[in-house]
Amino acid sequence: MIHRINWLATVSTFAILLTWALPLPAHADNPGPPTLLTNAFYGRCMVSGAREIVTRNCTVDPENWEFVPVPAGPAYRKFIRWKLLPSGCLERGPFDGETFVNACNGGIRQQWDVMASEPSQPPAGQRGIQIQNADTRECIDTRRLPWPATGVITYLYTCAGSIHQQWNINDLSFLMLHGEVTEIHKGMTWTVREQRAGNIVHVGSDSFTNPYEGDTHPSEYRRVLCILRQGQNRPPNVPAPNPYNGWSGGTVKTTVPIHGNQLFTRAVADQICVNSFGFGWTIATFHDGGGWSFWALGTLPIGERFWVAIADQPANPWNYP
Repeated sequence: MIHRINWLATVSTFAILLTWALPLPAHADNPGPPTLLTNAFYGRCMVSGAREIVTRNCTVDPENWEFVPVPAGPAYRKFIRWKLLPSGCLERGPFDGETFVNACNGGIRQQWDVMASEPSQPPAGQRGIQIQNADTRECIDTRRLPWPATGVITYLYTCAGSIHQQWNINDLSFLMLHGEVTEIHKGMTWTVREQRAGNIVHVGSDSFTNPYEGDTHPSEYRRVLCILRQGQNRPPNVPAPNPYNGWSGGTVKTTVPIHGNQLFTRAVADQICVNSFGFGWTIATFHDGGGWSFWALGTLPIGERFWVAIADQPANPWNYP
């Protein structure tokens, strides 16, 4: 009998592990851009805890949730995938009010009706939604833990259109949720042309760069090239400027690799630079040195490509149709 119990336990464990290892259904290969889910009342972000969905202070950490269409379902019905565990989806738990991330299985408990809801005006660049489970018809709500405990928890509750049930997501995620955007634009990338002694670097386009339509799909990760324009004099070991490789007068740095879908507006790209390096930093642009390339202070990784903005051509990830 003991051997039979051990055998059943082994088979059950293997089945669970296999479920997590299996690829997602084909429909999950076409998610919208990732986003934070920020509660409008508490200003805290939804994350997957050890056993259930919790909230914590929002950070600059890359957006963690993706909305995936439900096959043959209405446009507003989605699977909500936890990006840090690509085979994990938000699910209604077996107990009242519980939600957690479980292996994506396409079941009704993992289907959510995501609808616009803005009892409170969201910050610039964001839109408000409510998230209703397709099985119980309850919405993801929030409440503060009673004293002396601290923190804010999530739970399923009767949909009320309240600010406690409002979750703010980025503009592009919202537009794609409702079918207003069907494609995201490629972004332009540059690379290091030359690194010189004295903390001098020449960055610019190469044969891969496309400043007219973009060259890199926003599903890719690239560092953002950031610049602090300081009006510094040109060092003696920088060539005399011409229209194609001028002196920028600034300092450049690169961020950690950023998902192109996160760059859904120019302001967001600039804010990523501010968050990474401080006030005054912005994403570098095609014309910071005249056009096509520029010299600046800085030491950058050789052989990598960087997201760079351009103002007069649709070659940025945020230039969606």
